[in-house]
Amino acid sequence: FEANRQIESLQRRWAQLTGALSGERFPDFLRAHWNSRHPQARKNQLFREIRARVQSPDAVFELLAALEGDVEIFAARRHPEDEIWSTHQRDAVSALDRFGVRQPWPLLLAVHRHLDQAALTQVLRACEVIAVRYNVIGRRLPSDQERTFNRVARDVSSGQVTSAAGVIRGLAAVYPSDAEFKADFAEARLLTGNGRNKRVARYLLAKLANHEAGGALNPDDRQLTLEHILPEAPPETGWDHFDDVAHANFRHRLGNYVLLEGSLNRGLGQADWATKRDALGKSALAPTQALAEWDTWTAADIRHRQQRMAKTATAVWRLPQLS
Repeated sequence: FEANRQIESLQRRWAQLTGALSGERFPDFLRAHWNSRHPQARKNQLFREIRARVQSPDAVFELLAALEGDVEIFAARRHPEDEIWSTHQRDAVSALDRFGVRQPWPLLLAVHRHLDQAALTQVLRACEVIAVRYNVIGRRLPSDQERTFNRVARDVSSGQVTSAAGVIRGLAAVYPSDAEFKADFAEARLLTGNGRNKRVARYLLAKLANHEAGGALNPDDRQLTLEHILPEAPPETGWDHFDDVAHANFRHRLGNYVLLEGSLNRGLGQADWATKRDALGKSALAPTQALAEWDTWTAADIRHRQQRMAKTATAVWRLPQLS
């Protein structure tokens, strides 16, 4: 009779747990939870390792209770508007979701369990900065990054690391230096035919603009569009100074992108530089308006602007503890 009650309790709690995931895949949640406490398990090793460690009924209920403690925050990782997040945490949660970066979540689960909300806020911001430097711009190997996050998560879970400062110091191996990041940013390009890349480009431009002009620009503001100054499609006239090779090389460079009010962008399409410069000059966004002062828009101009953006980027996405 007691065994039947235990099974019924297990089934009921299991159903509640999976229902609380709000569309997240259970294997993803299970792996993030497991890797926040144990040496990193790859996807194809996960269930074998769990079976080897969880063998008794008590161990099963212990695992279930631990999963129940993590499910709420994991289910909210794609929902920055969720009330579980504080105002100061939402931007970082939104950014991680925007980038499609999953490697930090075992660490964030561990920090949420063992440290306080102030520490979670600091670590979330650190993960956002590292994601920009390492993943979005640097395009470095996520496997190396995953091992680092796993190691620090285990240190938090075991009590060896007890502060946000300690967590951030532990992430030094996946924090590209200012010089590396600046060089990477100066050459970065994003193919914005991909919906995610378009959202990332808007985020980068908005953050840079906010730093330069002291504003609070929302990258998802529907009144703003992402404009390719050098047209994305090969133009028929007005851009003869770009041959096919130069056009292919520079149309997706970050230095060629600008945020522009939709009302000013209508009909611009493949217009020449003089026409686009006139539209940019009418923008209410200071960094956009400033481009109207440029006499030309050549490959050298795009390269120069992006180098300037790269210098600003090292200040926007920076962890003083690691720089």
